[in-house]
Amino acid sequence: SCNAEPPMIAIAVRPGRASHDLIVRSGEFVVNIPTVELDFIADYVGTTTVRDVDKWAETGLTPQPAAIVAPPLLAECPVNVECRVSQHIVLPSHSLFIASVLAIHADPAVLNTRGEVDYAAASGGLPYRASAVRERPVDNFRPEHLRERVYAWRDGKR
Repeated sequence: SCNAEPPMIAIAVRPGRASHDLIVRSGEFVVNIPTVELDFIADYVGTTTVRDVDKWAETGLTPQPAAIVAPPLLAECPVNVECRVSQHIVLPSHSLFIASVLAIHADPAVLNTRGEVDYAAASGGLPYRASAVRERPVDNFRPEHLRERVYAWRDGKR
């Protein structure tokens, strides 16, 4: 989150990533926040490219239509945030996309008494965090190390 009123989100994406071109072309994206139990799925999706891998088939994730934007929500994620890009800033290694939050979808189990997302409310919490930009993912996040866990989850879900 980078602004409160109106609510805005900022994400940094390397221009070589397939998602970069999708965001530039559509001007939209969805932030899908998984449970801690599915954090490894997010790592796998973030370290593979749609140019080489059919991520839907590989992971077994379930796309759901968003209310406003074209990119899908993920049914398995208790929080989905629909965003429209308002600024695109080109940095030396990444593009910074600053986007307006158009809609938030949240499972009632992760809401507090004021109707706000409580990141500690979900079973085990939600892995909402900021991280440093790095040139290469650390070894623990290499797709080959995650693929076995992803397949076990996907196949157990069916």
